[in-house]
Amino acid sequence: MALDQVDVDKLGSPEEEQEMSFFDHLEELRWHLIRSLIAIAVVGVAVFSSKDFVFRTVIFGPRYPDFPTYKFLCWFSEKIGVGGGICFSPPEFEVIGTDLGEMFLTHIKVSIILGFVFAFPYEFCEFWR
Repeated sequence: MALDQVDVDKLGSPEEEQEMSFFDHLEELRWHLIRSLIAIAVVGVAVFSSKDFVFRTVIFGPRYPDFPTYKFLCWFSEKIGVGGGICFSPPEFEVIGTDLGEMFLTHIKVSIILGFVFAFPYEFCEFWR
């Protein structure tokens, strides 16, 4: 290449990235963790506020006869011609709390776990960046 020619590929762009120091990387990691924890907290609060839906429909759903699986099995048994052969009713069980605040702590634990589960796609994107 002649001296008066310039290699276009090696020209620095105005947004040229510089290497980050160790502390810059720690700062980035800290913000990714903070944004992920905020997402878990927001979803956890939403789950905490919808207690009746979460516990009645999701967790204790098989306890009630209107559970979708029971309805589907009865419908399916009628379609294949066995009558009510594979229809069954839910088992009977009681929820017993042995400690004073056990039900409230269970509600909080379920909210945190479901917050993590439902916010996982956002958390995955955060950690991927």
